Amino acid sequence: MLHFSSLPLSNKQFATLEPSLIKISKLEIKHLWREKTKELKLAEYRQTSRAAAEIIKLAPEEIDLLFTKHGETLRFFGLPFARVRKVSNEEKVWFGIESKRQVLKDANINELKDLIENLKIYRRFDSTNKQHALFHLAPEAWLEAILRQNIKLLDANLILSPVYNQFRAENDSIDLLALRKDGRLIVIEIKVAPDREIIFQAADYWRKIELQRKSGNLQKAKIFGDLEIADAPAICYLVAPTLSFHRDFDFLARTVSQEIEIYRFDINKNWRESLKVLSRRNLHG
Repeated sequence: MLHFSSLPLSNKQFATLEPSLIKISKLEIKHLWREKTKELKLAEYRQTSRAAAEIIKLAPEEIDLLFTKHGETLRFFGLPFARVRKVSNEEKVWFGIESKRQVLKDANINELKDLIENLKIYRRFDSTNKQHALFHLAPEAWLEAILRQNIKLLDANLILSPVYNQFRAENDSIDLLALRKDGRLIVIEIKVAPDREIIFQAADYWRKIELQRKSGNLQKAKIFGDLEIADAPAICYLVAPTLSFHRDFDFLARTVSQEIEIYRFDINKNWRESLKVLSRRNLHG
């Protein structure tokens, strides 16, 4: 680090200064545990509502359901298109893509059905118009939705948490959280386009999950039901199409501590049609 003791200086004075170096202590894994964790408060109600069940019937193979603290979110191949909330003990449904949402009523129920029909036409691997918004919106969520249904392609020993989405932050989310049969937690980070930050995002999510695991919050919240979480560090799985890992990925991966166990999974480019794992590699192995 450069250190100057007599600021402010003119540009000319600044140019003549001799820099001095100050040694900074190396950060270690133990320095990451200073943050105080918050207790996890998950929704107790985890039964599919009548309204959500009726909507799912319109496209049962494509629609999945996520429970949140405030109700349910319905997604069509990862794209949120409807939400169900209980208001004064009455089920209320909002539908629409992104900000174009409206309350479902008898008068506009056909608009919801039309939306789902359009999703069936355009949000599919062989869409007739791949420039359509319904096709290209939320691609990582699309891949995440497919992985949720085929998680054992990554590892035959994985069990997904059914309530993982209840404790992830709005703008700081873990794509998937799973438990291996030996009790080890698996943090799964997904990308569909080259991103230099994937390795650092994964390390940060790993730290946050480890804080919760070490504090006992994850076990107490029963995010995997009665299954026991092992007293061992979490593992990171990084998943992306084979040509979608950033060209600097291997270089940047070497900057992450070897104490964090990280695996890279290369999948096929046409994952929307049929997901295949092409290779798996331990970054520090």
